[in-house]
Order: sequence, then C-alpha cells, then structure tokens
Amino acid sequence: YKFFPGYSKFKWPARHLIISNFALCVLAGYGMARLNKRYYLKMALVLLVLTDLFWYSHKFIYLKDLAEFYPPKTVVDKIRDSRDISRIITFSVLRPDCVYEPSCTEFQSNAGIPFRIYNITGYDPIILNRYHRFTNILQFLPEEDFGDVTIRVKDLTNQNFLKLLNVKYVFTGRDLDKYKLNLADFKIVDSAQRWYLLRFNHYLSRFMFVANSIVTVNDGDLKNRLTAKDFNPQDYVLLEAYQ
Repeated sequence: YKFFPGYSKFKWPARHLIISNFALCVLAGYGMARLNKRYYLKMALVLLVLTDLFWYSHKFIYLKDLAEFYPPKTVVDKIRDSRDISRIITFSVLRPDCVYEPSCTEFQSNAGIPFRIYNITGYDPIILNRYHRFTNILQFLPEEDFGDVTIRVKDLTNQNFLKLLNVKYVFTGRDLDKYKLNLADFKIVDSAQRWYLLRFNHYLSRFMFVANSIVTVNDGDLKNRLTAKDFNPQDYVLLEAYQ
C-alpha cells in the first residue's frame, strides 16, 4: 500500500489489478521467451487463452438496442444546444417496463459519454481516493464514507459543491420532494412523464480567472477553508503546499 506506485491513489478492490496485471504480464513474457523456438506451441497457447477469456466473459456482455442505452433525445439536444463545457448530475429514474436494473434507467451513469455529456456521478472502477474525499468534504460527509464506485450526491442546496464541479444540469425524477434542493436555484428546462431536467442558475464555467490565491498548509487547513461559510470559489483559488 505504501510502496507500490499508484496503489494508494485509488479506492475499491479494482486497484488490485495494478499489481495482478503487472505480475501476469511479466509471467506471460517469461513464458513466451521460453517458447521462443516453438512457434506453433506458442500460437496454440495464445489461442487457448483467448478462447478461455471469451468463454468466461461473453456472459457479461449484454447486447441491446442503443436506444435503450442512450439518454432521452430531448435531454441530449437541450444540453448540446447550450454549447458550453459543463457537467451533469443524474439520479436513478427507472423506465416504465423496468422493476429494478441499473441498466434500464432513463439516464444511465455513463450513457452521456458518446455525446460529450459528462456526469460527475458516473461509474468508475478505480476512482481517485482524493477526489472522493474532496466531494465528501464539500458535502459535509465523513471523508472516508465510500459507499460504492460512484460519487455520492446528498445535498443539492450546497452551491459551492455544484460550482466547483462545474455542474449545470441535474436529471431527477418527477417527485422533487425526495431530492434535497432549493428550487429557486434551478430552472426546469425539459420534462417528461417520469423525469425533469433542471438547470442550475449559478453554475460556473469549467475555466475561469481569479485574482487571488491561498496556499493551504495541510489537509486540515484545506478542509476548513472549503467548508467555511464565507468561502466563494470565485474570490480565490486554493492551492496545496508541496509535501
């Protein structure tokens, strides 16, 4: 954990692949080197491995109509027509014919990627440790509260959380009372029978210039400044001191 490069930077069991994949590559290299003069045996082993991998993994590959995977067309059009670089937060809204399955929600976690719609709650098997801690701090959650492989969104009333992550749109179900948000901060820009597309009225550009900067001395100092009531990301940028 302390000495293998990059291992401590990620969360979740998928980080073990950094070590196991490296070890398997080394072993495969040694094996191929030993079989250097036995070409047909080498090719047979490669074919056997590929066949075995396909036999094992094909059951995890789901074939379905792209229309079932993509987000609603009107949502895509609204976001793309804005012609700016922003991000979205999506909440699970099941399709009418679905009892429960993550792959049959109205707007799946990473379904916006083909349209360059970036979702801060998208699935990531090796999410960065410090990014997850950062989003928890901004929402006043315990730093080590890691529930799954997506970013948890608990409070949409926290404007700094939305601003710092460049959130412009929020995709929710029709029952807005179940979401912790202040409707005065949002505008409904699209809707259907089962969902709303909200636009955050105070969103910030992904890139901007500020006049001042503050260098934080440690993680505690950074946390205190991020959670201070008077913190405004448009006033200054927070930098970390080189450790």
